[in-house]
Amino acid sequence: FLPFSDIPWYKFSPASATKESAILILCQNLGISPQEILAFGDDFNDIGMLKLCGKGIAMGNAIPQVKATADDITKTNNEDGAAWYVEKEIFN
Repeated sequence: FLPFSDIPWYKFSPASATKESAILILCQNLGISPQEILAFGDDFNDIGMLKLCGKGIAMGNAIPQVKATADDITKTNNEDGAAWYVEKEIFN
């Protein structure tokens, strides 16, 4: 089980049901590498995904453990941080 940082409950799921395993399946089906993926995260369950992908971006409101793992940090969820980052880094 994996705790969430801001709510008092836990998620119970099979150990193989992770964001990382989903990304690997997606990559296999698309014929791409995880290194070609930009991932955004803010909580414990995102840390593995940020490590797996080519570039892991922490949201501005992410927990400290996610920010420490990430390659970069963007604005918060409420500030549309993912869209802001893509526009700034990809389209400019």
